[in-house]
Order: sequence, then structure tokens, then C-alpha cells
Amino acid sequence: MNRHRQQKRQQHKSWQQHIKQHRSRYILQEAAAKAEATTAAAAVSAAAAVAAAAAVAAAAALEASAHEALPETATAATAAAATAAAAAATAAATAAAAESAAESAVGHHQQQKAARAANTCSTSNSSSSSSSSSSRQTDRHSSKVAAAAAAATTNCFWPEWDLTRIPTGSGGGRGGQQKSQKQQICLLLQQQQHKCLQQQQRCLQQQQQQQHKYLQKQRSLLQQKQKYLLQQRCLQQQQQQQQQQQQPRLLI
Repeated sequence: MNRHRQQKRQQHKSWQQHIKQHRSRYILQEAAAKAEATTAAAAVSAAAAVAAAAAVAAAAALEASAHEALPETATAATAAAATAAAAAATAAATAAAAESAAESAVGHHQQQKAARAANTCSTSNSSSSSSSSSSRQTDRHSSKVAAAAAAATTNCFWPEWDLTRIPTGSGGGRGGQQKSQKQQICLLLQQQQHKCLQQQQRCLQQQQQQQHKYLQKQRSLLQQKQKYLLQQRCLQQQQQQQQQQQQPRLLI
């Protein structure tokens, strides 16, 4: 019995030494897995934000073209909508690739944890529970980031989302990250609006030029018509004069 207890104590001490030696490596591996998952979630939220911004810009261009009722603007808005659809498809593909990469990374990390669990018993069980809680926290953070991006894309046109009212300080923690994300999204939307306005101005200029050319053509046609009418009158007058001159001679 005493020998059995001594063996148990020695095994326990050896397990403790093994855990102390390899604890830093386990912590680094878990941190790397968390970083990969966070990066994938950020890529997904960024792709969704870009797709939403492109869709909002295309919708604004379409609405503006409907109000202006210009064929050139409608064509440009249709092209912008097609570009936005392509961007949304690309963003969806990027998001799917990022999600698959995150799932593969998490799956590989879980396999490593399972292999360690066969060797380290209770310690690996505690680490797996902590990793599952960290993955849940990462999922919550990614969902919050996606919700913030969606809210920013829908509310960026309101006055309270003006860039002059958003603090430019770096800020610490999640608040600073959310502010920087809001600033980037608002800047993107403002750039899209500026491009749409420039396109509308170009379309208006083209329409004015076309109207000017049309008016010039109409004036030239009117001038030609007036000349033709004058020529016809002159011919009629000449014919009348000739007839008047010929009538007395016939009488004589």
C-alpha cells in the first residue's frame, strides 16, 4: 500500500512538473487560435460592411436617378447597382472563405487539445472548457461587430453620424475600435455619395450639351426653312411678273 501511494505521489509530481514546463506553450497555442478566430470574424464583418455600403450607395444612386429622370443617370445607376451586386457577391465569397478558414483553424486546435487531453487528463479538460468559452466570446464579439457595422451603414446618413461629431482620439478597448470602424464606414459611404454626385453632374452637363446641340440644329433647320420659303416667294413673284408681261403682248 505504501509503495502504491508513493508511486501515485511521484506520478502526480511528474504531471505537475510537465504542466509547469509546457504551460507557456499551451497558452501560446490557445492565444494563436483565438487570434485566428478573431481575424476571421473581423474579415467577415468587414466584408459585410463593404457589401452593405456598396448596396446603400447603389440604392442612393438609383433613387437620385429616379428623381432626376435622366437616361444617362439611370444607365450610370444601373451600372453602379451591377457593380454593387458584384461587390456583394465577392464579399460573400470572402466571408465564406474566412468562415471556412476559421472553422478549420478551430477544428485543428480542438484536435490538438484532444491529443493533449489523452496525456494531461484533468488539466486538458479545464483548458478545453476555457477554449470553448473563449470561442463563444469570440462569436459574441463578431456578432456585435457585425451589428455595429449594419447600424452604421443604415444610420450614417443621419446628422448624428457626422464625422465632425465622432471623437478622433484612438481610445482604448472596444470603444475605440467601434469608433474607428464607424469612421471608416462613414468615410466609405461619403466617398460613394461624392462619386454619385459627380456622376450626376457629368450627366447634367452632357444633357445640357445635347440640348444645346439640339437647339442649334433646330435653329439651322428654321433658317433653312425660311430661306426655302423666301426662294419660293421669289419664284412665285417672278412667275407672276412674267405672266403679267406676257398678257398684254397676247392681246396686241
